[in-house]
Amino acid sequence: MNRVFKKIAIILVSLIVVIVLSIIGLVWYFVYSPNVSCSSSCEIYVRPDNNLGDVIDELSSRKLFVDDNKMVIATLFLGFSDDHNVVPGHYIVRDGMRNIDIFRMLNRGWQTPVRLTINNLRLPEDFASSLSRQLMVDSIEVMRFLNDSSLMAPLGLSYQNLFAHIHADTYEFWWTASISDIMTKLVSDDKLFWTSERIHKAQSVGLTPSEVCILASIVDEESHYSSELSRIAGLYLNRLRKDMLLQSDPTVKFAERDFAKTRILAADLLTDSPYNTYKFKGLPPGPIRLPNLSTIDAVLNAETHSYIYMCADPSFNGSHRFAVTLSEHNRNAAAYHNALSKLNKN
Repeated sequence: MNRVFKKIAIILVSLIVVIVLSIIGLVWYFVYSPNVSCSSSCEIYVRPDNNLGDVIDELSSRKLFVDDNKMVIATLFLGFSDDHNVVPGHYIVRDGMRNIDIFRMLNRGWQTPVRLTINNLRLPEDFASSLSRQLMVDSIEVMRFLNDSSLMAPLGLSYQNLFAHIHADTYEFWWTASISDIMTKLVSDDKLFWTSERIHKAQSVGLTPSEVCILASIVDEESHYSSELSRIAGLYLNRLRKDMLLQSDPTVKFAERDFAKTRILAADLLTDSPYNTYKFKGLPPGPIRLPNLSTIDAVLNAETHSYIYMCADPSFNGSHRFAVTLSEHNRNAAAYHNALSKLNKN
């Protein structure tokens, strides 16, 4: 009788071992074996209204799974359902990932930062639109923040001086970053940019850091030739020192919000706006665009010369002719207008 019980016990133990090993094998196959196949890493964006089922459907539609059924069965093993909550964010799915890796990444919010590029902006509205295209934040929410002085003032910002305190550059952010976190980071980077050396250079040209950015925004609009930037900066500094009107055409375009305008007419010069430097002396109250870092440094390292006039070169290559006297400037202007008349006749 003992022999019979012993045999039965051995058989039962063997069955249990087989069952356990089978379960372990199935769990390993469905949960822990690689199930992602892609030639390069793939991005996925999980929004607040997405659940696990939505993410799995997207990955499946992009044919990233080696076997779709392995993922479905893995969810059963782990006790997940399609409506299981996942953490919103930007994630990277890589070749060779296991189902368990995907579950952990989504469940624990192991995001990958996104690169936020800020450049070629003229208005805060452009900034809001740029953020909403690259991050999860909504442009309306951004504009609400920018127009709320109680939120902007603690950061040392205002709607008008926004582009004097953020820079054209590429940053890393969580895709889900709030507008408050974004602005705090941008202002923090601005403070790092203004080293003691740059602050000293700003003082040496008689400007505050904000004023340097305002002037740099004008210089940026005046020329695309990097070799001219410090010369143009020096010209405007000369005008400021002489208490002359800056008479910058780009500021008139900004005052009228007509950035496609190719010629400034006499009527445009009468525009009643503090941004119209043909009518009001000194710098405008804020930048007329987001200045490039290189142009800010061009202002800080402005050429020392006597030029106070400039005119577009008659070759129409985008460069300028510079002059010290009005008579010299008038000759340059006449040459340009003659070339323009000939061009229009042809």
